[in-house]
Amino acid sequence: MLKPAGRWDWYEIPVAWAQMIGDVPGIVIRPKGTIEIHRTHLPLLAQHGLDISAAQDVTVPTVTMIGSKVMRPWQATGHAWLKPRRGAILADALRLGKTGTALSLHDPSTGPLMILAPLDVRRV
Repeated sequence: MLKPAGRWDWYEIPVAWAQMIGDVPGIVIRPKGTIEIHRTHLPLLAQHGLDISAAQDVTVPTVTMIGSKVMRPWQATGHAWLKPRRGAILADALRLGKTGTALSLHDPSTGPLMILAPLDVRRV
C-alpha cells in the first residue's frame, strides 16, 4: 500500500493510514488528491503495525527515554550536547525533532525559551 510518490523522500499512503497517525506536518494532501508522507515520518506508520517494507531505505530508530520523554537517538545526542549550554542554538536538519529536544531541556525557572519556526508547524 506504501509506494514512492515520484519525488525523493516522499511516499504515497492510503487515506486510512493517514487517519491512523493523525495530523502531522510530514503528511500532505497533494493537488492530485493523493496523500503523501515524508520518509522521516514512516516510523510512525511502523509503530501502528503498518508495512513500510516498500521503503527500503527507511529504518525504524530505537528510542531513548530521558525522564518521561521518548526521544530518538539523535535527539538524545542533541539533549546531551545542549544540557550544559545556555543560549545555544539547535539547528539540525528539517524534521529531526528540534522542538522536542529543546522542550526536553527547558526549565521555566531559568528563563524564557524561544523557538523560531515556520508558521505552518506551530500546531506541532
